[in-house]
Amino acid sequence: MRRLKAILVAEKRATVRGITLTLPLPLIDVLGSSLLQRAIDNLRNSGVEDITVVADFAQSDAFLMNGVPLRNAEVVTANEDLFSSAQEIFREAARGDAEAVFLSRVSSYFEVDMDRLLSHHLHFHNRVTRLWSGSDPLPMEAFMVSTSRMEDGVQLLRNHLHDSSTEGVRYRLDEAAGEYVNLLRDANELRRLASDGLHLRCGLNPVGKEVRPGIWVDESSHVASDARLVAPVFIGKRTRIRAGAVITRGSAVEHHCSVDCGTVVENATLLPYSQIGPCLDLSHSVAGERRIVHLKRNVTTEIHDGRMLNSISASPARRLLTFAGSLFSFMPEHFCRGLFGKLGQVGEARTASNGFGTTRAFNPSSKDKAELPEMSPGLAVVRRYGNQ
Repeated sequence: MRRLKAILVAEKRATVRGITLTLPLPLIDVLGSSLLQRAIDNLRNSGVEDITVVADFAQSDAFLMNGVPLRNAEVVTANEDLFSSAQEIFREAARGDAEAVFLSRVSSYFEVDMDRLLSHHLHFHNRVTRLWSGSDPLPMEAFMVSTSRMEDGVQLLRNHLHDSSTEGVRYRLDEAAGEYVNLLRDANELRRLASDGLHLRCGLNPVGKEVRPGIWVDESSHVASDARLVAPVFIGKRTRIRAGAVITRGSAVEHHCSVDCGTVVENATLLPYSQIGPCLDLSHSVAGERRIVHLKRNVTTEIHDGRMLNSISASPARRLLTFAGSLFSFMPEHFCRGLFGKLGQVGEARTASNGFGTTRAFNPSSKDKAELPEMSPGLAVVRRYGNQ
């Protein structure tokens, strides 16, 4: 492997269209690891050891969102302008002994053969080589830059990696050569990335223990004994799957999630720190931050009823306080109800949920109709009659 360096630019404002409100795209988990960490790991697996991440968020933000620190890369937090900081780091890298520097914005997921890319770059005597994807090629925000052409790389970063005035013969990723790309332009592509990883169509491996063929469950998660996991599926760390729930058809439930009793998650992704209520059907969707994106209809619906879809705090301290508050309010309330003979009312029962807050159970015998938000058919359905 020839000597290479890599600089990854991670922006806080980069998001997936229609999904995330607060979570930066580089920190979104897919099958148990963030896109930024997977970009680092892919470079390391290709033999690139000198990797620098330039971000406009702190390392502590990444730890808070993902629960683990970034590994195998130097992380530099830009004090002012993100790309100005990246220019200075590129100048330092170009003065070293590397033949070329790989520049990329963390806005997509790809697996590239770095040896093949560098050979292409040198063979055509390119000053700058841009990566392209697809049979109808689309430009990517990823470039190989010769260290002898320092100003070309600086100019590229001034243009925020959008284009280069000195672009040479383009390099197109080739699936036949084991390369892979997903541009992550919308929720459909984010969902497809998780599905491709679970069906082994790319090198994106689930992070967790394969408890049965095609079923990955993190050891810190809890799955009820009568919950059903139908391969291939992924259950992230510190996630709780309650009694009677069904996870099936390539679904991914990311870290710190809760799937309540009797809910079916089919061909869907539940984003980190999400809690879905009891007796619901979530299918062909991406859900998180109180939003559901239905992939077949390309419709985004905001959920106002926290009993259906809610967000869990990313802060461990807040989750602990929520659990403590739920526990202390749960016991006195039921003690008082027991004194007045009202403990047996099913419709008023509450369940403490081990750090995920409390949810009021739906009463299947109640005459009052549940108030559901207006949404397209097929997004989420309350199933009132047991296992029907």
